[in-house]
Amino acid sequence: MRTRTVAGLMTLGMLAAGCGGGGGGGGGTSPSPSASATTPAANTLTEARARAIFAQYQKTNNQANAHMSDKTLSTIETGAMLKSDLADYKVTRAGLDSKIKPFTYHSPRFYIPRNADWFAVDAKPSGGGEEFLVFADSGGTYKLATTAWKDKTSFPAIARGADGSATAVTTPATAKVAAAHSEYLSNVAAGLRGTGFASGGLTSKLGTQWRGFVNKITSDAAWRGGTTWKPADYPVYALATADGGALVWYTATQELDYSTEITTAWYQPDKPFFAFGPKRYHHDYHGTWLWRFAAHLPKDGGKTVVLASGHLPIGASGS
Repeated sequence: MRTRTVAGLMTLGMLAAGCGGGGGGGGGTSPSPSASATTPAANTLTEARARAIFAQYQKTNNQANAHMSDKTLSTIETGAMLKSDLADYKVTRAGLDSKIKPFTYHSPRFYIPRNADWFAVDAKPSGGGEEFLVFADSGGTYKLATTAWKDKTSFPAIARGADGSATAVTTPATAKVAAAHSEYLSNVAAGLRGTGFASGGLTSKLGTQWRGFVNKITSDAAWRGGTTWKPADYPVYALATADGGALVWYTATQELDYSTEITTAWYQPDKPFFAFGPKRYHHDYHGTWLWRFAAHLPKDGGKTVVLASGHLPIGASGS
């Protein structure tokens, strides 16, 4: 993974660029149910073992990054994280981003649910900031499944049992949060009202900013289209919080779809998308961002607060 810049490979202020159009985007399918499988490995995992897994992940990830090795990376990552980082390698190989610097994590706190085949780590990477990572059992080996960087606010306290264990949460609300957040962002980007989520950088501001980008791209009638978010087909992970709510990790894809019939128009996507296709499009364009989020669901049906994210481009096509 790329520390710190995983979430900030592109700042939101840079997402719209080009002449005759510009931007970036993503796509997806319905979400998987909340991760909840109970396995012997999950029930017997100790914090000492989790620490060893976390330490080995850092060592192997730095080795993979040094050699840009897809094969090595696939031994320690899975799901949305692997999809994101394989795309990041492609962008880096194309010379569109700086080489990934070696990193370490500091002050890790481990949360090991006894009723699940995964665990979470709250840690501070050497590049700064705070990150919450989820490692899932993948064929008998724990691999990094997803991660998100906090957005200016603190993560909620995680509930712990008498033995120090955390509790995995699997409810309809946790399973549906990716779809609800995607609908919220798509509505705000389209100029509609979003409900159910607290205002903030990853909700109202994100949707509004993309609405501005879309309006800019389509303002001269040379291009038509827009942006939509959809829940991605990766597991949802959730832990009970001390206030009776839940901290939920989930993924979404953002799609930018534009087309034109004006032969003199052209569309230039954001620079990292050059790794997946041409620098200019003259007829149609489809771009994909993969977003990883973490949100706090309150106990009694209050507004969901989206706390953390990470996003990377994963594909582009068009003509």
